[in-house]
Amino acid sequence: MNTILSYIQKVPEERTREEKITYLVHIPPTIIKALKQRGNIPDPPYVRWMHYSHDKFYYIVTLGSAKGSMKNPLLKGNVTELPKEIVDSIRSETTPLEANAILWDVVTWKEKPVARARILFGYGEKLQNLLVFAYLRFPRKIKDYMLLCSRTKLYWKQLDKNTWLISKDQKDHDAISWHAWDFIKIPSKVLTQIGFYTEERDEIELTLKDGKPALLLRVYVTKTRSLDNFLTNFLEANGESVEIHNLLNAYLKTLPEDEEEPADLCDLAFKLYNFSIISHDDYKKICKHRDRPFYIHGYSLKTQINERGDDNG
Repeated sequence: MNTILSYIQKVPEERTREEKITYLVHIPPTIIKALKQRGNIPDPPYVRWMHYSHDKFYYIVTLGSAKGSMKNPLLKGNVTELPKEIVDSIRSETTPLEANAILWDVVTWKEKPVARARILFGYGEKLQNLLVFAYLRFPRKIKDYMLLCSRTKLYWKQLDKNTWLISKDQKDHDAISWHAWDFIKIPSKVLTQIGFYTEERDEIELTLKDGKPALLLRVYVTKTRSLDNFLTNFLEANGESVEIHNLLNAYLKTLPEDEEEPADLCDLAFKLYNFSIISHDDYKKICKHRDRPFYIHGYSLKTQINERGDDNG
């Protein structure tokens, strides 16, 4: 069966010397129906939890008697309280993420149906303002959620205009980011699709892809300049190159008569530097020697669409 998601509800009890939080879980009806096929289940049954793998938040869940540890009764409405042992494990985690959801599925174990339950931390949480020019900032919450190390590759799949799913799924992707850590460079294909905008608002939602942690990046453009629109519409990575004076002249031909912010060569170079199309040294060289030709390799005016699936940038 497919995976099913349910949420963990944290309920504070009456204040005593130490405030106690109860973690309540609603077990999906499909899971309950499958577990009741085992037979010989007492009434009322207990929800019994057992570690499933080296992941201490991945469990086998069954319905049975009150024997053993890591169990609590099944309450009205298919609700149960997480056992103290699991709550203690949750509280011992040093992550800033909250344990807030459980991913369920049903499998056969010892010829009987059992549920697998993986506790998720931070699922559905949204983080904003993580784009810094051509880079994506990865705070602690994203590192913990994605289980990142300093040389993790991340794979980008475009879902809609300015909407990308970022995961570790190397079988289904449009572009690749290399060696993720505090910042990752946005792949050039993604950057071109998102656009070279002066002002935007970005949001990353902690989500899942095929039951595994993933990031959903959405970019909302809030304000544009004519130079932003020009680069977004006419600049495309296709293995060729363009001379920067020709690029500026092409832009000036599209400039509206009432444009309040005309671009010069240095302004254009700064935009290209901000998005890592050229280096800082190249930017300074262009501004200092404005009459010298300078070729931007790997970019040209859009004459064809880049059909390549991978992006090694």
